[in-house]
Amino acid sequence: MRIIKKTIKIQIMQFSSITINNSTFSGKNVSIINGVITIDGNVQTMPDEKIITISVVGNLESLSVGSCKELVVTGDAHRVDTQSGSVKCGNVTGNIKTLSGSVTCGNVTGDVETMSGSVNAQDIAGRVKTMSGSIRGKNN
Repeated sequence: MRIIKKTIKIQIMQFSSITINNSTFSGKNVSIINGVITIDGNVQTMPDEKIITISVVGNLESLSVGSCKELVVTGDAHRVDTQSGSVKCGNVTGNIKTLSGSVTCGNVTGDVETMSGSVNAQDIAGRVKTMSGSIRGKNN
């Protein structure tokens, strides 16, 4: 078994479930640091995968990940920071930043920024920026 070398830190607003590569966990605080997965202070095990997909059922307080194929949040997202990976979520109440990846979301009251990717949102009240991609929202 290879060990995941990426660093992922997640804080969920309420007790929710999170699925990482088809392994489902429940808790509020999730981190993967140097291949060690910790959920609410308890070390977990899961098979190593080169491609990481993350799914959160509930509202997401914060997530920081080097790279993932996709992050899906069924609720709202407050703060997301990824170097590579697309983000799909409900409303954005804080900031979402990705260097490479598209963002699809509900209403934006915070800021959304991607260097390489499109942003598709409902109402945009915050700042939305992309260097190479389109911005689509009801009010623009």
